Amino acid sequence: MKSILTISLSLLIAFSALAGKDKDKGFVGYVKYEIKTEGDLDAQEKAQQPTEMTISFSGPKARTEIVTPMQSQVLITNSEEKEMIILLDIMGNKVALTTGKEDFEKSKEEMPKTEVNITDETKEIAGYTCKKAEVITDGNTSVYWFTEDLKVDDPNWYTNYSEIKGVLLEYKIVTENFTQSYKAVEVKKKKRKDYLFEVPVGYKKMTAEEFQEMMGG
Repeated sequence: MKSILTISLSLLIAFSALAGKDKDKGFVGYVKYEIKTEGDLDAQEKAQQPTEMTISFSGPKARTEIVTPMQSQVLITNSEEKEMIILLDIMGNKVALTTGKEDFEKSKEEMPKTEVNITDETKEIAGYTCKKAEVITDGNTSVYWFTEDLKVDDPNWYTNYSEIKGVLLEYKIVTENFTQSYKAVEVKKKKRKDYLFEVPVGYKKMTAEEFQEMMGG
């Protein structure tokens, strides 16, 4: 159960730019990331870690897909409706874990309080100028590099660092045993297919409570 929650958290944190606009209104296309994992993991655990992530944008919808040697994990979001769907394939059980606006408001209240500091430091990532943001949570500081050159509306709306008004292009996820580094390696403007943002045939929609019951939690 912990690994599933870790995957879900990684998906939620891993990319927060969730509201691309049409050609004359903002960025439509995808961003591809390289993922590197370092830490106290044995050979089998390292072999199961994700290697790349791709984010597709279309209107208020976005699709985050993280590729692992075993399978892919997918997060579909809608910034206007404040909806998130996590697609999971667990031992043959295909689940679309849904979170609506009310669930989002409740979960945001439970998020740890953070302090966001936007600095003057900049660097170029994947051809885009990025600013440095320091996010302090429970005394721990994380660094996020973001760009405002990709026009995405309220990209971090569901996170506890929603003050960052830009697309994340480089950051790290730090856990007790390992650190995963995410860095954009390709940004491309390209129209995305509608089916990418829909629940595939064969997936059963569930709430978080129903999912926990299914997992015996």
